[in-house]
This record gives sequence, C-alpha cells and structure tokens, in this order.
Amino acid sequence: MSQPTALSGPSFHLRTVRDSTKLVLFFGGIGARDGRFQYWKVGKALDAHCLFLSDARKHWYQGGVPGLGDDLEATLDSIRRWAVVLGTDEIYAFGQSMGAHGAILYGARLGARVIAFGAETILRLESSRSMRMLAADAHIAHPDLLDAIIAAEKPILTFASEEDPIDLYCIDRVNGLPNCRARTITGYKHDLATHLHRADQLVPMLRTFVDNRPIPLLQNEGRALSHPGFAEAFYDLFRHVRAGRYDEAAAAGTFAVSLYPRSAYASYLTGKALFAMKQIGPARPHLENALTLAPSEPGYRFLMGRCLAQLREYDRAIAIFDGIIAERPDSAGAFHQIAGIRYRQCDLLQALAASRRAVALAPAIKVYATLRDKIEARLAVSPAQAAPALPDDPMQPDQTKLSGLYRSVVEVVSRRR
Repeated sequence: MSQPTALSGPSFHLRTVRDSTKLVLFFGGIGARDGRFQYWKVGKALDAHCLFLSDARKHWYQGGVPGLGDDLEATLDSIRRWAVVLGTDEIYAFGQSMGAHGAILYGARLGARVIAFGAETILRLESSRSMRMLAADAHIAHPDLLDAIIAAEKPILTFASEEDPIDLYCIDRVNGLPNCRARTITGYKHDLATHLHRADQLVPMLRTFVDNRPIPLLQNEGRALSHPGFAEAFYDLFRHVRAGRYDEAAAAGTFAVSLYPRSAYASYLTGKALFAMKQIGPARPHLENALTLAPSEPGYRFLMGRCLAQLREYDRAIAIFDGIIAERPDSAGAFHQIAGIRYRQCDLLQALAASRRAVALAPAIKVYATLRDKIEARLAVSPAQAAPALPDDPMQPDQTKLSGLYRSVVEVVSRRR
C-alpha cells in the first residue's frame, strides 16, 4: 500500500521503528511551533512508531493537522491509513495541555489507549487557557469531550495537578465514566508531563503505558478527587478570585478548604480573597495552612508577609521578606514591602534604602517610586526622625550597625543637617 501522506511536514513527523506493531501519537501543547515537536526525546526512547503532531494555529486540534488532513475527519482517516501501512495492531495517544485535549479527541475516535496530562475536557471555561489562547478563527465542533469519552472503546487515563483548578475540575467531571480514570499529582503545576520528564519519570511511565500495563501509584499522587464537591468549589474559588469577585471567592474557598484541607492552593486563594476584602485576621489561618503544606512557594510567603505586616507583627514579616530576598535578590516587591514596614516603624533610613532598591529593580512600577518620594520628603522636612534613637546619641544613627547600602543614606542625611 502506498503512503497516505508525506512522512513529515511543518505540523507532523512520523518516526518508524523496525518490526514494531505499535503507533504512539504525540500531541504537542500550546507552545508548539511549526517544524518543532515536543517530547521528541521521549518518543525516541520508546520501541514504537511515533507520530509527532503540533497545532501552531492553536485550534486545539479541532481543525485537523495540516499535511495530514484539511479537517478533523480527514486527519483521522490519514492516521488510520498510516496505522494499516505500518502494520500496527495498537494505537496510543499522549498529550499535555492543548495536546491532552487533542489526545482524547483523536484517541477516542481512533480506538486508541489515551494518557492525557492537564486536559481541558470542555473548552472555553471561565479563566481557562482555551478561553485566553484559543485562536479566534478556530472552528470548534467538539467543545465538550464528554460524549467522545463515553463512546471510547479503549481506556483513557487522565492526570491533573492539584494546584491547577481548571485541570482538576476538567478531569473530575469525567472521572468514573466507562473506560476513563482520573488521577492527581501534588507538588507540580499545570505542565505535569514536563515536570515528570525532568524527574526522569515520564519515559518509564510511557513504556509501561505502551506495554498495556497499569501505571503504578506515584510517590506524589494526590487524593483531591476522593473528596466529592471539592474540584467544583476549587474551580469556583479560582475563577471568582481571577475576576475580583472576592465575596463569592471567600465563600467558595471556605467550602473548598472544609472539604479538602490539604489543598495548599485552595488555602492560599481563600486567604488572598479574604485579604483583598481587608479581613486580615480571617485570612491568616488560610495562609498559614498554605505555607505549612508548601513552605517554599514564593507567592504564599509573600502574601503571608503582607498579612503579618498588616497585623503589625513587623519582625516576622521582615524575616519573611528577608528570606525571599536571600533567595531572589532581584525581588523588588520584597524590598518595597520592607520599605513600607520600616516607614511605619519610623526607621526612615532603612525604609529609604529598601525603597530605592525596589525602584532600581523595577523603575516602571509607580507605587514603588511614590513610596520612595514620600520617605525622601519626610526626611527632608525632619532629618532628626531618620532612624530610631540609639542610646549613645539619639540624634545620630550608629553607622557601625548599618550596612553599606544604608550608610550612604545616613551620610546624605548628615550633610543635610
């Protein structure tokens, strides 16, 4: 039989393996570009024919793959004919993000076994990636994969990060359907397959998958789907926070956290909503829980520092921001927060030094410059308030106790006197 199409094109590439009877479809994600195929090295590690696909148009594979077909049906027909030419008796489909949607859409129609990471099983949800990034000219004939999954003949395995409310909601709504199983992973964000590959877990997982063996329980597998109602409440919390509907967010978040207290991101978002409503005290336990579960997450630490500053626990807040700066010396936001705290403590020299550093790192952020100007104006009017009084000389800060950054500011103030 003649070749159905060329072996390669800008949006696809077929890699063949001698004597293999298996064909694996690799669907690239949102960042795919023409002529560049994601998971190339992963495919080369498998003893199977591999068809690498991309959709640089960002049509979520709904419009087919150029070079294989002008639309979805023509593309599916080309893949079926290639499977016959190659002598395959089993097709597999793999994808991440947009590619995961494609893997399910095509795999269910092709009778393939599917493994999908971070799939939007329904497109254009509020605050979703497809809502933001789906091409305006895309013709979406299958926005909801529910019917395709129900009709699937072979198993579909979906994974989602417990830190991604959209992905979690999308797999929760199909979990338990015939031939569909959903699993979650903690500690990673949306790009699960990429993280697993970096951790040297993806290739062994796909080898197991292509051998038709069950994928063992992962070390960091989560239990969010074991708590009915959590995924929907978590998604509601997320979309309300994104839209600035903090009252609704706080209500959804309180419910979500009550269902699954081990969700760090749900705790953080709930704390964020309450903080935005100036309910600082109620926000605190949610932020503390988020930090207990994910102590190294920079965003959680930053908001916890702001919360403590609002509660006038200045030393603890400073310690948090100092820790952030130790890890990221270019954190303009942390310097700005320190400046604000020092200003409230009337430690104007240290406030000015931190504020100037924030402005130097992020000159385009106006609020940083506004605080700097405010501190400089106060120093110009009353330099005697430059720093808290010290026992040896209440009018002159002890320069031996200041860093080089602060000492230069002291010298300027001293000359003004």
